[in-house]
Amino acid sequence: MNCRNYRTDILLYAEGLLDKEKSQALESHMKECSECRSFMTYVKASFKLIQSEKNAEPNPFLATRILNEMDSRRQPVPPVKRWVPAFAFVILLIAAVIGGINLGKLYSRTILSNTNELQEEMSYFDDLEQEQIETFFMTSNETGNE
Repeated sequence: MNCRNYRTDILLYAEGLLDKEKSQALESHMKECSECRSFMTYVKASFKLIQSEKNAEPNPFLATRILNEMDSRRQPVPPVKRWVPAFAFVILLIAAVIGGINLGKLYSRTILSNTNELQEEMSYFDDLEQEQIETFFMTSNETGNE
């Protein structure tokens, strides 16, 4: 058989996941094939290295060293600089409130002036309602003929 067909079996064999029949066939093949034996050694060494990396203990003082380094590089912020963003926010908030009040006053003046103009125009219509239209035409014709 071709050695390429045994590559997957070698990986499964190294992990211990290959069934007995295929394991025996692979072992008899590896007795005869030096290329597959060297590949098996390579796979086992790789698995051993991976396993040792999985079990590596982290340095318990690493986090402490990093935090200490960050603290040493941190520059103290002057108290004045802490208050600047708060003051800027308050000033912008006051400006927004004052601007809103002035805009509201301007809008209400516009509405009131439009209401006054409308009331003046409506007064002309109210006068017409008081008189009948026929009377209006009759009086203007009589004055025009004289």
